[in-house]
Amino acid sequence: MLLGKGGVYTLNVLFDATKLQAKRKLLNLTQATLAEKADTSERYVRSLEAREKQNPSAVLVFRLSRALQITMEDLMLVKQEDS
Repeated sequence: MLLGKGGVYTLNVLFDATKLQAKRKLLNLTQATLAEKADTSERYVRSLEAREKQNPSAVLVFRLSRALQITMEDLMLVKQEDS
């Protein structure tokens, strides 16, 4: 929970598989190549993009973002809920 100008609100930060897949394709990387660059398995990248896995560790999000040359925040979806 955060306190903002308008009162209290909750900030939900979620991993966004759509952003991962879009950036990977924009860079013309295969899932295997991304996995190798991020030091993870192709199967895990595939399961993230298929939304079978939805909560990767912060360390993995960091490695994926480095491999894609973007920030961690670029792979996240931020939702603000007013209370």
